[in-house]
Amino acid sequence: MDENKDIQWTLDVKANAGQRCQTPNCEIGALDHDLLNAHHEEPISLCPEKRYDLDNGTCRCIYDHSLKHTGRTRLLIMARGFLILLARLYPNRKAEFERIKL
Repeated sequence: MDENKDIQWTLDVKANAGQRCQTPNCEIGALDHDLLNAHHEEPISLCPEKRYDLDNGTCRCIYDHSLKHTGRTRLLIMARGFLILLARLYPNRKAEFERIKL
């Protein structure tokens, strides 16, 4: 695994999506680009040859990305996104927000 290639792939996937979540009607990523993730449509574990294939990547907000992987409840994922936003709004209290485990 090449960390630099992973980072570049993530940046390219987000750029190709216009820094927006590609889930229809989702505006979460528009609020804060730090809430965006790059998602492999075909999992790396099943298709390692597509790890850096941009056609295998979609841009998802942390909420939609987590649902793709974990199926956790929407409320939990929204709460995590809210904590990220709070940490950005109140950087002097960032450590407090990061200690909260949801």
